[in-house]
Amino acid sequence: MADITAALKGRTLAGAIAFGTTSAAACIRIASACQGRKFVSLGTPPVSFEGLAGGGRLAVPRVMARFVTSNVALQALSRSRRVGMKYIFGTTPKANEVSAAIYRDFLPSALAEGRYVAAPSPTVAGHGVDDFQRAMDAQRKGVSAAKLVVTLPG
Repeated sequence: MADITAALKGRTLAGAIAFGTTSAAACIRIASACQGRKFVSLGTPPVSFEGLAGGGRLAVPRVMARFVTSNVALQALSRSRRVGMKYIFGTTPKANEVSAAIYRDFLPSALAEGRYVAAPSPTVAGHGVDDFQRAMDAQRKGVSAAKLVVTLPG
C-alpha cells in the first residue's frame, strides 16, 4: 500500500474502485493520502459469501454478522479519513446514462465493425444444465484468463 501511495503522490486521484473482500480498506487509506476526489466505489462486499453453501443453519447469521460489522468498520474508516464510499449495484448503470451510452450507442456497432472484441475467448465447460456444477467446480479451482461457458440447447 505504501508503494501505491508513493506512486500517486502529487497526482490527482479521480477516485478508486475496490474489488475483492480485502480491498476496500486499502483503497480508502490510499485515497485519503491523495489529492483530488477522495471517493471509493465498492464493487464487491467486504466479506465472502462462499461459506453459505453447506455451512449449516448458523452459516447465514455468521456471514450476515461479518457483513454488518465489516460495513460499519468501513464506514467509520471512510468518515475518519474524509473519503466518500458507495456500493456499485448491478442496476446502477441501468438507472443512468451509462447503460444507453454503452449498450445502445457504442457496443452494437463496435462489435459488428470489429472495433470491440470480447475477450477472452470462451472455454466451453459443458453443453447443458447438467454441466453447470462441473463448470462451477472448475471456476472454484481457479481459472486464469478464461471465460467458462455452458451452452444450452436452443
